Amino acid sequence: MLGYIYSIVSTKTGMIYIGSTTKNKVEDRWNEHKNDMLSNRHNNWKLRFLIVHQGIDDLIFKMELKGCFPTYQDLLKIEGIWIRSVCEEFCLNIDRWPELGRGFYGKEHKSESKKLISIGNSGENNGNYNKKGEKSHLWGWKHDKETLTNLRKIRLGNLNPMWGKSNCLKEYLFKSPDSKIYFIINMLRFCNDYSLDNSHMTSVATGKRKQHKGWVGGYAPQWVIDKVLSLMKPGQYWVEVDLEGNIL
Repeated sequence: MLGYIYSIVSTKTGMIYIGSTTKNKVEDRWNEHKNDMLSNRHNNWKLRFLIVHQGIDDLIFKMELKGCFPTYQDLLKIEGIWIRSVCEEFCLNIDRWPELGRGFYGKEHKSESKKLISIGNSGENNGNYNKKGEKSHLWGWKHDKETLTNLRKIRLGNLNPMWGKSNCLKEYLFKSPDSKIYFIINMLRFCNDYSLDNSHMTSVATGKRKQHKGWVGGYAPQWVIDKVLSLMKPGQYWVEVDLEGNIL
C-alpha cells in the first residue's frame, strides 16, 4: 500500500501539523485540509485558529515521506514517529497520539468525574457567573481588523455551511437612515458592504430589535419577493426598490 507522510507549517509561527494519507495524489489531501479550514469545519482547532489570525497563505504544505506499507496501521505508526520527532511546543496535533501520554485522545471521563466537572462549572461555581457588562472578562475586547476580515472571508459564498440550502434563504425589506428602501437576499454580504452587523439586522427583521444604526425593516412580503426576484439580474444580492416593488 502506497502512503505518504506530510506536514503543514506556519511560516510566521513555526507551528507544524503532521499527517498521513493513502491518496494517490498527496495534494488532494492538502486541498481537503484547505476546504475544511476555510469553511471552519477542520477538526483541529489550532489550525482553524491559525487560518483566522494568519490567513491561508501563511501555511506551507510539504510531502515528508513516500513509501509502501504492509497495512494502514503501519503507516500510522510511522506518522506517530514523525510526530514524536517534532518539538511538543510546536506540534499542532501532539494530542493525536495517546501513547505519548498526553492529552485525552481516545479517553473518556468517568461518570463521577463528569458530574463533578458539571457542578464545578454551574451557577455560582462558574468564574463568570453573573458577570455582565464591565465585570465580564470579555468587556472591551474586540477582534482586530485583519481578524474580522478573515472571519468574514471564511463565511462568504460556498464557504458558508448554509450555502445552497434554499429552505434557509430569507428575503428582506429594509429602509436606510436616508429613507432608501432595499430588497435583500444575502444579508451577510449586504452588511459587509454597508458596515452593519448581520446578527443585529436579523434581530431587527425578527422583531427582537427596533433598529440598527437607523436601519429598520423585516421580512419581505410574498408579492414583493415574486415581483423583485423576477427582475433581479444574476449575481445581485440586493437592489434598491420603491414602495411598489419596482427596481430603481
